[in-house]
Amino acid sequence: NDIVTIVFQELGSLPFSPSMIRSNFQHIFIVVQLLTPFSKSEKPQYGISVSRGMGIPYFGPEIPSGGTFLHGSGFREFLLTKAINGENAAKKSAKFADMAKRTRKEYLLDLAKSYSTNQSLESAFGLYGIFSRAVKRKDKNRPRLTLETAVKGAITWHVQVEGSDFSSSNPQSISCVLGISVDSIVLVDESTKQTIFSIPSKTVIGWILKERSLKLYYNVGEFVTVRWPRDA
Repeated sequence: NDIVTIVFQELGSLPFSPSMIRSNFQHIFIVVQLLTPFSKSEKPQYGISVSRGMGIPYFGPEIPSGGTFLHGSGFREFLLTKAINGENAAKKSAKFADMAKRTRKEYLLDLAKSYSTNQSLESAFGLYGIFSRAVKRKDKNRPRLTLETAVKGAITWHVQVEGSDFSSSNPQSISCVLGISVDSIVLVDESTKQTIFSIPSKTVIGWILKERSLKLYYNVGEFVTVRWPRDA
């Protein structure tokens, strides 16, 4: 079951009535009826009519006078737009708003029932608890030293990048040094010794590694592609 139902009727079919279907979800019926048969010389024609339940606001696009369409992409676009707009209109009605409210309430109740606990933080983290330990050791509050934060420098590779990724006026490949450290990822042009790309390591959101290339995604979906030379 879905909110919008498209009913297709063959040539000469009996009229369709939404009352024949009993459902708590189907509130809009778009009836498409074949009016003329298929032939090699002429495109078939379709008639279209729409039925919507009580409380569902009007939605477009408006059916043209006569309600007939020729077979083609124009009719397809009209039908899809009508169905999408119908579902959006139904979700704005008072009935669907109440249903959505009840559904969210049930989800929250299930979440609280299944995943809540009566255990206190103190009992979960020992006799004193994490907050008590923080107060007692306030004078010794130091960041934990790990190996990766203590090591300076970067791991480097000789790579090639497309100049067009950084400048539309430079379509040639650029030989670079790729450096990856705890804090940053940089590309340095080997010929000019200039940094042409630099981002904080924490902005990396993913990567795709192939046999001789790496596509690195960062920020909100931006990416840079580097390739290893054949002799690397």
